[in-house]
Amino acid sequence: MLQYFFDIQNQEENAKLFQGLEIEHSPYMAEQGKYPVIFVTFKDIKERNWKDCFTQIKRLLSNLYNELERIRSSLNPKELKNFDKIWFEEENGDYQNALKMLSFFLKKYYQIKVIILIDEYDTPIVSAYEHGYYEEAI
Repeated sequence: MLQYFFDIQNQEENAKLFQGLEIEHSPYMAEQGKYPVIFVTFKDIKERNWKDCFTQIKRLLSNLYNELERIRSSLNPKELKNFDKIWFEEENGDYQNALKMLSFFLKKYYQIKVIILIDEYDTPIVSAYEHGYYEEAI
C-alpha cells in the first residue's frame, strides 16, 4: 500500500485508493504521489542452490529495470550501458549495486529522492539456510 501512496507514476489513479479513508483528511495526503518508488519483493525466491537463486535475483532485477525503461532517455552512454547490462541479464552486470544504480537513475530522471521498498528480503536467505548454501548467499 505504501507503494501506491507515494508513487509518482499513476498519481491520480492511486489517489482514488485512499478516498474515504482517514488518511485522505490528514496532512500526510500532501505526500501522496510525490516520489518515485522502487518496490521489490523476494517472496518467490526459494531456490535449492545458489546458482538458481542468483539467476532468479538477476531476473527480478531485470524486471524492475524493464518496468522503468522510460527513464533510459535521461541516461548518459555509460549509465545506459550499466542499465542495459542489468536489463538484459548480462553476466558482467553490476547486480550487487543494481538497486543503488536504479535509485540514482530515478533521482536523476525525476530530480527528487527515491523511496525503496523491499518486501520479504529474508526469503532467499532462509531458503539458502534450509538448502545448505547459506554461506554462498550471504
